[in-house]
Amino acid sequence: MRIGINEVLISNRASGAQKREMNVLPELLLQIEDGGGTSCVYFSRNLNTELSRLMTGQAKGVTEVRTPLSSLPTYQRILKGHFYWKNQVSRDRLDLFHTSYYPLPRLPVPTVMTINDVRFLRLPETYKRPRYLFLRLTVPPSLRRATRIIAISADTKNDLVGLVGIPEDRIDIIPLAIPPAFSRVSDGTQLEKIKKIYHLPDRYILFVGHLEPRKNLPRLIQAYSSLRDRFDVGLVIVGKGVWPAKSLLNQGHNRKLSEGIRFTGYVEDEHLPGLYSLASLLAFPSLHEGFGLPVLEGMACGIPVVTSNTSALPEVAGDAAVLVNPSDVESIAAGLARVLNDMGLREGLIAKGLQRVKHFQPKNIAAQTIESYKKALANPRQKPGR
Repeated sequence: MRIGINEVLISNRASGAQKREMNVLPELLLQIEDGGGTSCVYFSRNLNTELSRLMTGQAKGVTEVRTPLSSLPTYQRILKGHFYWKNQVSRDRLDLFHTSYYPLPRLPVPTVMTINDVRFLRLPETYKRPRYLFLRLTVPPSLRRATRIIAISADTKNDLVGLVGIPEDRIDIIPLAIPPAFSRVSDGTQLEKIKKIYHLPDRYILFVGHLEPRKNLPRLIQAYSSLRDRFDVGLVIVGKGVWPAKSLLNQGHNRKLSEGIRFTGYVEDEHLPGLYSLASLLAFPSLHEGFGLPVLEGMACGIPVVTSNTSALPEVAGDAAVLVNPSDVESIAAGLARVLNDMGLREGLIAKGLQRVKHFQPKNIAAQTIESYKKALANPRQKPGR
């Protein structure tokens, strides 16, 4: 059996969603090999060689394919990719093709498509019009063509059924995996170095994610500002800016109510565990997440988590976080205050979080993915790619 896995979307500065592939892929390739199969992994032409080798791991039966496709821009991928995949799948004699790429063309083999969310249908106002129209035109047809679909949460599955009309029996719920490198950093020298690099305060609330509307940062900033008189704590916002982050940055830098906020910009992966470990807590009051990987990253690094009671976040957090209403500034502020005030609550959340992350290990997630492959191969739904 020969499995093709499309990783063209992975860039040298991977987003949270892209880290899913990086966390699971090495283990997935080993399990394919252990089952007697081989694999082709497709990367963009501009991906760092060291990173691609790290992702293919120790598996021997892997062919690494450098495609002519770039991880960006999207429209260039569409024009080149439509014809590329149809030819490449046949050329490499694949038995199954797994992708998180869209649009998915009609292919002559069973396909498995991973989808993070269909937020463009749930929250269209958080997209620029051209991007919304692109997703609206390409994602639903791609999902209907796929033999099986991997949804990263039950919340995403519910949206696929309710908003796109995908039959439930074609969807497998397989969550993201916690990165193996994420654990609490206790080396004082390393922590002091990170503290100096990013000019961190002694105590701070941490946010990690793209600076985009759905992350709900304006309300987080307001909630934090309302606590400044009661708690001597900073707010550190980690992540690169995307549309329309400019107004958010202006709010964070120019308004008096935002005193104490530190924007780090993009942070290299090797520094993130230290940033988590130094934090008093993680605040992640996002309006919508298909999963919410920072919640698990915070738990793995031994800090308490405050997150939203909406979308996939409650199922990811379980009982190991304080849940708040992300649309209510007072609710966010109250959740932050509870964790900052109550040492018993903090210790309980930390202990529960460390147990919680054990359910999201790469080995388990890879095994679930293999089962999805088996279902696709056993029931290729009439003509694959139809």
